[in-house]
Amino acid sequence: MVPPAPVHTATLGNGIPLRLQALTGRETVALALWWRAGRADEEAGEIGAAHLLEHLVCEAVDPDVLARAGGLFNGQSGREWTVWHALVPADAAPEMLRALVHALLAPLPGAARIAQEAQVTDPEIQAAASADAWESLALLTRFGGEHPLCRPLAVRPEVDRMGLARFRARLLRGDRLMITAAGAIDTATLGAAAGALESLPTGASPVHGFPAPLPDRPVCGRLPGAAGAGALWLLPFETIMSEAVCGVADLLAHPLLGRLPRALRSGPHPVYAFDSRLEWVGGMGLWWLRIDDACAGPLLEAEIDRVLAGGWSDAELTRARALRRARQAIEADDPMALLERLAGLRPEARAAWPSAGDMRAALTACWGRRCRMTAEGPGEA
Repeated sequence: MVPPAPVHTATLGNGIPLRLQALTGRETVALALWWRAGRADEEAGEIGAAHLLEHLVCEAVDPDVLARAGGLFNGQSGREWTVWHALVPADAAPEMLRALVHALLAPLPGAARIAQEAQVTDPEIQAAASADAWESLALLTRFGGEHPLCRPLAVRPEVDRMGLARFRARLLRGDRLMITAAGAIDTATLGAAAGALESLPTGASPVHGFPAPLPDRPVCGRLPGAAGAGALWLLPFETIMSEAVCGVADLLAHPLLGRLPRALRSGPHPVYAFDSRLEWVGGMGLWWLRIDDACAGPLLEAEIDRVLAGGWSDAELTRARALRRARQAIEADDPMALLERLAGLRPEARAAWPSAGDMRAALTACWGRRCRMTAEGPGEA
């Protein structure tokens, strides 16, 4: 593997970091503006503010600039971050960043325009509502109480212009912003393009995180009957275990190489719809496993118990290492993966492959604190 290019960090006058990675042989720049403001930060009268502001900033970007940049621009909002990202020709990167900063700082549109954009979010919300409802209930069951990071994401905005202005005024601060860029970059030019952000105030502002350490005991919860006959497992882990958990997830749950999909397809009730996903949020890793068929739940749990008892074969470990090397090569050309790593939202891959013992310890820790959600009701964990 070719070692990754070094990451260079510059700062604006008020301390906003620019994390930049120069990549040789590129004629493009992937760039992103990260704002640490999401669903967890919304207060009364601000429901859906982060998602709506993500849309409004996208709409406020100068269309002429976007056309010259190539049109590969989008935004996302989540539990704790809102981000706008673009892949542009290198010579268009400064203008694109300048236009994005201008859109972020621009006055809010009128109430009618805000209400119209709130309706535009409906298809996204409807598409994500089912899976999001499962996940928010699992987070609440695992972490308890009304933790802000457990709030459902797929909510229709219930915020007016005054609420949007309040949300933005409270959270649009220099200590909550970060710029990342990778490709044929020019540090000085990009820094100058973001110069308008230097007018923002700074200061220590609290951010949300999940409570740690987690109790090493499983819990169960119930999904609404309308959720269907399926099951969802939430397996939390400390970020220091990320590399080992990534290896375990490939060995167990890769759709073509993992043990679990093969076991589920060969069971008494063959199952194809099985989803495994890793997420890093609130200073913690979250491993999600979901099966749409409730009959397959005991089979999945039995297979994990067998792995914990017997480990993996040499052939499985060899395939997993090959998959890791291939994925690293692919992600080196994946703009969003590069930007997430530069922002610290995705852990850096280590040079050494985690040992079988490390992966078994990681699976033991994850499985020992699992949260199992079923539509049928609480059962044995």
